[in-house]
Amino acid sequence: MPIDTTIELRFDRYLLPSTAVRQSILFYSGRALNPPVSGVVPEITPAYDPLERVVRYTLPSGATLKPNTLYTVEFQVAGPITVPARHVFYPPWGFRAFDGAPLDEDGVRRISFRTGQSRRRAPEPEPVPTCDDVLALFRCEGLGCASPSEGCVTCHPGVGEHADAAGPHGLRLRDAEALLDTAIGHVAHQTEIGGTTGRALEAAPRFGAQMPVIDPGRPDNSYLFYKILASHTAYDFTRGGRADAGTDVACDSDYDVATIGDESAADCLAPDRAELDRLNEWFIVGEPMPPARAPRFLGPVEVRKLGAWIRAGAVCP
Repeated sequence: MPIDTTIELRFDRYLLPSTAVRQSILFYSGRALNPPVSGVVPEITPAYDPLERVVRYTLPSGATLKPNTLYTVEFQVAGPITVPARHVFYPPWGFRAFDGAPLDEDGVRRISFRTGQSRRRAPEPEPVPTCDDVLALFRCEGLGCASPSEGCVTCHPGVGEHADAAGPHGLRLRDAEALLDTAIGHVAHQTEIGGTTGRALEAAPRFGAQMPVIDPGRPDNSYLFYKILASHTAYDFTRGGRADAGTDVACDSDYDVATIGDESAADCLAPDRAELDRLNEWFIVGEPMPPARAPRFLGPVEVRKLGAWIRAGAVCP
């Protein structure tokens, strides 16, 4: 492995984002007390992608691992632990599913790899999507809709477009002003199940409660992102207005870590149907977005663009 490699973990369940943190892994060479990075404290930075259910850990800028060295990564998936008195309990640390469920019966997992002597070839950075790029998705521009009115703005228009200008649950998506007024940093009405309204909770007792429609910097805490993921078409490469629609395309992951199982191209990134059902039952109110009757115009390419924009701060002029 390159001496500046990243660590990528793929899960078959959506994660509780608060568990996709640095403290969920132990990273060492030789004995567990050995520091993995020479000369610096290893402040490895995690980033969780709900679309592919991947957690990526990145080394600090400029830091490298020791060459020709065997490394071990231990991670706790919050399975049960048996203490000497034969009492079984679930530890408060480690990766958990979004509903708090443990992920496995045997909680500790280990992977090992040996470093080489060179750095990896860094890929060309993708340009950060703009607010206009995201608005074009909501308006279904160039994505196969017969008219822009078939996009998200059918139900969530801009100011003053017709009598129901506010849209369902007060959400408007046609223009930057609409996003700023109703989505970015605003609590989704469908998640207001706590004792207060209109105020996001930093550490909600139940994942999904008081969640922002769009939480700048955090697609994993943005209700709009999950509303789109709840539709199976978010993972379907054969739908939408792309040039490859309807063709047999390869699984196009954003990561080097392998996909789970031997799925078809259309399902290679998707969780199973039961997992999507669990997500819907836990905190997705009403239909996924877009609804089943709408054109299938938001596939993985578009969802990634939306996620990248949110992660970059969801900046609108």
